[in-house]
Amino acid sequence: MYPYVRLNGSITRHEDATISPMSPGFLYGDGAFETVRWVPGRGAFRLSRHAARLSRALEFLSISPAPTSTEFADAMRETVEVNAPDGDVAVRLTVAEGETPGNPTVLVMLRDISYTREMYERGVSATLLEGGGGPLTKHKSLNYAAHWRARRIAAIGGHAEALAYDARGNILEGSTSNLFIVSQGKAMTPPSDMPLLPGITRAAVIELASAEGIVAEERVLSRPDLRHADEAFLTNAVAGALPLTGVDGDAIGTGGVGSVTARLAAAYRRAAADELDTRA
Repeated sequence: MYPYVRLNGSITRHEDATISPMSPGFLYGDGAFETVRWVPGRGAFRLSRHAARLSRALEFLSISPAPTSTEFADAMRETVEVNAPDGDVAVRLTVAEGETPGNPTVLVMLRDISYTREMYERGVSATLLEGGGGPLTKHKSLNYAAHWRARRIAAIGGHAEALAYDARGNILEGSTSNLFIVSQGKAMTPPSDMPLLPGITRAAVIELASAEGIVAEERVLSRPDLRHADEAFLTNAVAGALPLTGVDGDAIGTGGVGSVTARLAAAYRRAAADELDTRA
């Protein structure tokens, strides 16, 4: 655990950071957040898009004022610098409705990145759970109990992720990730008009696929589509592109990291390294 957090504009030790017990953010999960992978001294990938997405979520939730893009970036950078991590870290900025309207709680904190080299070399597994949906799905809301429950169930079963599917059996997203499958050399991901959060990393991978000569498209994906896929991978801002090699005990494709997954993961790493910024 890193010693310092940034709470309402001030750096403080995490054990001294307090919020009102009457805060709707605490009581009802009324708020939103963004998490990025931060490279010390260099910043994060597409930071401005994360700041903009947070603003949209807060507008949807009628929470104001939202941090400006400059405040968003400065708060993250200051928190990283005071903690002086040895390497890349996950930085989360949370805005929660305060005890009185117009005075939201703004918290920035760091955590270590849990994705290991072995996960990228061998891939990870997921479990399938029915769920998803609702008006908050399009936003990174603090109303996160369903996602947290899914992650807990996945972990109990020895899986790295839980993938939600709807009543029709169509896959939506992971608890903290978007899903891509690869069939016959084509990368496919559930459409953004479904009840899912269209991630910033997801969008970047779709863009990068074209430059790699790989067809990437949005398509409704069923559970059999996933099980019969040649390859699959997960995306989010901290992991980048993470190979998914099994689901509920069954191998996807050969059970190893596929060539299309490897190419897109490498393309994303290059792009992320080239586009790091400390400003939004």
